[in-house]
Amino acid sequence: MKKKYVVCLLAFSLTFTCISPTGTIVYASEMESSSQQEAADTDNAEMESTGLEAAETPVSIPVSSWNTGNGSAYILNGGTIAMEGDSAIAFDEEDGCLTQTDADGNVTVLAQVNGRNLNVFDDYIYYTDGKALMRLSRADGSVETIFTAENTIHQLYVVNEEAVYFLMDGSVWAFSLVEEANGAPVLVREDGAITGFIPTEYGLIYAKGDLFDRTVYAGEMEVKSGVWSFYTENGDLYISTADADERMSVSELFGVYSAEAVSTYSIGEEVTADEIFHEAEDCVVCDENAELIASGAETFVADEEPLEVTAISAYANVSNGQKNIVKRARQMHEVEWTPLQDIVSWKRDDGYVITFQKGVTYNGLPYGQPVYAKYVPWNATLKEFVAAVKNEDSKMYTSRSTYNRSAPYYSSDCSAFVSWAWGLSSRQTTSSIPYFATKVTPQNLYGLQVGDALDKSGSHVILVEDIGYDDDGDIVYIDIMEQTPPKTKETRYGFGGEKSLSDLYTRYIENGGYVIYRSKTRDSVKYTHDCTVPIDGDYCSSSCRNRVSFENKDVYLYAGKSMTLSLTNNTGTSVTSWSTKKPSVATITSGGVVTGISAGTAQIVVKAGSYTSTCTVHVITEQEVVDRTAVKEFVTRLYKNILERDPDTNGLNAWIDELATGKQTGSGTVAGFFFSKEFLGKDISDDEFVTILYRTIFDRKPDPNGKNAWLRVLANGQSRNHVISGFTGSIEFKDMCADYGILTGSYKSTEIVDKNPDVTAFVVRMYETCLDRKPDKNGLYAWVEELLNGDSNGLDIAKGFLLSQEMDRKDLSDSDFLDICYRALFDRKADAAGKQDWQDQIDDGASRKRVVVGFVYSQEYMKLCRNYGIELD
Repeated sequence: MKKKYVVCLLAFSLTFTCISPTGTIVYASEMESSSQQEAADTDNAEMESTGLEAAETPVSIPVSSWNTGNGSAYILNGGTIAMEGDSAIAFDEEDGCLTQTDADGNVTVLAQVNGRNLNVFDDYIYYTDGKALMRLSRADGSVETIFTAENTIHQLYVVNEEAVYFLMDGSVWAFSLVEEANGAPVLVREDGAITGFIPTEYGLIYAKGDLFDRTVYAGEMEVKSGVWSFYTENGDLYISTADADERMSVSELFGVYSAEAVSTYSIGEEVTADEIFHEAEDCVVCDENAELIASGAETFVADEEPLEVTAISAYANVSNGQKNIVKRARQMHEVEWTPLQDIVSWKRDDGYVITFQKGVTYNGLPYGQPVYAKYVPWNATLKEFVAAVKNEDSKMYTSRSTYNRSAPYYSSDCSAFVSWAWGLSSRQTTSSIPYFATKVTPQNLYGLQVGDALDKSGSHVILVEDIGYDDDGDIVYIDIMEQTPPKTKETRYGFGGEKSLSDLYTRYIENGGYVIYRSKTRDSVKYTHDCTVPIDGDYCSSSCRNRVSFENKDVYLYAGKSMTLSLTNNTGTSVTSWSTKKPSVATITSGGVVTGISAGTAQIVVKAGSYTSTCTVHVITEQEVVDRTAVKEFVTRLYKNILERDPDTNGLNAWIDELATGKQTGSGTVAGFFFSKEFLGKDISDDEFVTILYRTIFDRKPDPNGKNAWLRVLANGQSRNHVISGFTGSIEFKDMCADYGILTGSYKSTEIVDKNPDVTAFVVRMYETCLDRKPDKNGLYAWVEELLNGDSNGLDIAKGFLLSQEMDRKDLSDSDFLDICYRALFDRKADAAGKQDWQDQIDDGASRKRVVVGFVYSQEYMKLCRNYGIELD
């Protein structure tokens, strides 16, 4: 069978005006004219007036015109593909050859060579092989070495077959291909830390920094930080960050550049009605997908294994909204269900069906278009879906969805899947989804981000789950999720998957007619845990699974004595039964009262609905009680170290009884002393508090590093309850309790400020930087609670502090106010140029509220909020 090569990624024309991440840039020879030099002088003068530095004058290697042999998006991602008209030239790394694929999918092998950094011209194809620049003749297939560098060439551009620019050891080099000028390479920009670059006829664009957090420069001028990806096309530089996609003119970067002007360009385009036609439902492509399974081309797997992360995942670095889109999709894909009877899946016109078999466990919603039945999770929740599967009398077994095709009564289609993942207010079709999105331009795989959709109106829509990168920042895989017959599925295109990135490109973009869309509300999508489908165990491990539990798993009890067992029940149903495994040792009543009968150990089991919990009751006789003398010593040390006095008789005996009978633990007793009215009345400092804890729990003086660490925790707003929890959870305290013969137990803080330390620390720093004081307890707790509950966000807290009455009463000058804005919202001192720009706006009539809003919607504050886990707006 003839192997079909498919080539992936962006369709550019062969001639490019390039931009890229790397240092100083080379002007073409025609830019040496006096008129152009005068224009450049004027531009530089105008740039100086804006407070920005002009890009430096670069090394000049004459070229007759500025045409590069490949697009910067390709070169920055390895350069293994280049587009030539309607055909694609690409390296097939598996077979070690260079191929050309035309628009009809016909493949021609050009040469048995492999490499990177393809640059394609009419007569020759240039590429790199490690340190070497190679040239392949398209006439006879001969290959020659043009140049060998000292070390590996990472990126390379050939300009008009007259000049070469390449990245080596973090610096940019160049040399001439013109025979009479050919010689040693020239160092264009010496840096050592450049990770990507694009030479242009105006100057050099380059990037430095780590993947997902690069800074892009044009000459000496910083253009953007926090950059994920960048490339040039048709004279514009495209930049993507975690928060925004932007476009700017390359010529302006090296002429009159205004940072404010950048924001007026958005990669996202509004979708017009002319681009969409309406249909009641879809999915044309679903017959094709089902046919792939019928033919054996694709395998129907009942319970799929999650895709393995084999590179640097973008998912870990995206916004919470993007993560929530993926989590919502995963809920639909990971829901488990086991049919009690055979269930016929979506039925094709030719009668071919796939059957969900009785007793086999599946993950993922079944496909269907249940317009007159139940769309899951729109018209029936995931919990209701699973319940229906477990009930043989439900419509899952007694009825069918009959709209368009026969399908399971409880099911979902591709557009409902994406609509739910995007958090839309109602279920949409493939024809209406674009109304809730912006169209990403240009349309290429390098423009994809996590949470985007590829939609073909009236046919099908899929969701981008993840994007993987290698150490050089090249895309190596893209994970796709979709609702398709017979059920949801994940597909990896690229490294670690069975399909290539080129398969994804040709199937959906080049030949498939799909359009890349980005949800308008992407970064505000919310995720609600559903215990039917716990995602990553992040919610359901404590709040849903085992939701009935004993507060103490081990209880000590005298023979002949009784006590009521304390229980936490979050099941929503009442306790249905209590039982004991050894009634000869301990009995239990329907009200949870346990009575010790004889010495020994008995397990008590409580059941609430389908949830159970177990605790162990240790029944002891008077003679078997833990050494009361040891218990007395433990309690006495708490009196002396915490309350700084000898114990009173009644208090001492009460604590001894509680500890000796197992009603109380060492952790609970320590907390009881620290939060007693007597101790709280001492009003001691944090320093004294931590010192007492070391003396009480560890029986020693605090070490400086440990003490300072706990003081930082308290300074960042967490409660003393949290610190006590940390001390009593230590190995040293467990050993101490063992020495005294008492149960250690556990103590957990329930204070709101301890639920998310980052959010609490953010509020504390706002008090300190804006109001120049420590937070009051009521104010701190109120702000933290509002941020955690979603009632306030980064915009609210910035306005709440900087525009507060307390701030207003300070009667600050504009200069002092701006300094505080920089410290509070940018976490740095003000730079002179930036501060002057804000001062100019204030002088022109801008209010302080307008200034605060301007700071809030900056990249720096957005990044600060992300670092603290706070939604911006």
